[in-house]
Amino acid sequence: RSLPDLLLNSADGQTVTLENPEGGRRYIRHDGTVLFERQEKGNVFESALTLPPSSTDYTPGFTYRSETTEEGSSLSVHFAWDRTSGNEMLPETILRLNAETAQVPASLPADAHFTGAVSTEGTLLPNFSFLLDGVTTAEGSVHVALTLPDRPEMGEVFSCEGSIIQVPRDGELWYEIGDIITDFDLFALNDHTLNTLRGIMVPALAEELPDFIYELPASGCRSILDALEKYGLLQIVAMN
Repeated sequence: RSLPDLLLNSADGQTVTLENPEGGRRYIRHDGTVLFERQEKGNVFESALTLPPSSTDYTPGFTYRSETTEEGSSLSVHFAWDRTSGNEMLPETILRLNAETAQVPASLPADAHFTGAVSTEGTLLPNFSFLLDGVTTAEGSVHVALTLPDRPEMGEVFSCEGSIIQVPRDGELWYEIGDIITDFDLFALNDHTLNTLRGIMVPALAEELPDFIYELPASGCRSILDALEKYGLLQIVAMN
């Protein structure tokens, strides 16, 4: 299902207007709501997606921003599924996910220091927050560490070290990224190791999923199902 199809479904039978400002694209709902917007200016790319509230008045929204220079790049991803009504009996948010990186080197190996942060909040996933600190050298060594911003006295809670080995590419890629997105089906592969993985993962997920759903607040389950059905995603899940 393409983005225009998704946005048309969210328009409730009304017209969606497409605008093409310089360096960008914008889909606007009949009530003036900007459903989707993307903008590219120089080395900065930004996009945002906002869908109308579900029947339980939870509104999903997504923003992405990246900036690339000769020295490196930075990006930020923010997803929020927040309550837009004044009903304080419902949780304020189902999920907020924030991820940011800065000063990631444009190519490796290189002498570089990069940072990042990841956090989640809401009722759908456990709440957590991590800071990432990474160092690479021109000789190919890598050190990455995670710390807790609210518990700095704990120091590194996770770290790993490794080496970067450059391998020349042998010939051209035999696939396009679109082939993976549209045709790739993990559970239809014949590869023995992936079939083994499927045999382990599917029963485990099937066993634990009911308990996970049971622990979710009713408002969260209802909002998720409403969105899956309204935007045609439920059919996609069922077909796969």
